[in-house]
Amino acid sequence: MLKLTDQELEATIYDIEAGIECYYNKQNHTIFTNIELDIIYSSSEVEEMIAQKDERIIPYLDFEKNPDNYSFLSRMPSSDSYRLMETFINYHVNDEALQRKLQRAIDQKKPFRRFKDTLINNSDQLMRAWSKFEMNKKIDALKFQIQLIIDANED
Repeated sequence: MLKLTDQELEATIYDIEAGIECYYNKQNHTIFTNIELDIIYSSSEVEEMIAQKDERIIPYLDFEKNPDNYSFLSRMPSSDSYRLMETFINYHVNDEALQRKLQRAIDQKKPFRRFKDTLINNSDQLMRAWSKFEMNKKIDALKFQIQLIIDANED
């Protein structure tokens, strides 16, 4: 059973899309975000955290010691993201002229950028609806990915 909140999943999606490696911990059913410690802390701070067994360092030590307890979480493939735009155009945009504009936008090079630009230039309300729709679908996809990990771990 998935114990993560939608807010935790949304934060994980933002991290994954920013290029940060995220893993699902199969033992305690949490997300581990593998941020390079030397970006956040100095080497002496990291050494002190290790020596004092600081709670901030424990997930990193566990990840290094027990890598089999973790499953990599991947970002939604661009083909799936493209299908989200198509679905949104077909089922959430009522204005036929705007539907045609959006369809032309995604049929060209750089479809994701052109889609968002077209939304921004035509309707703030629709842009907000797109953002909410997209995030909800990405949360659903991440939940599905995690559920597959849970199910595989139960076998």
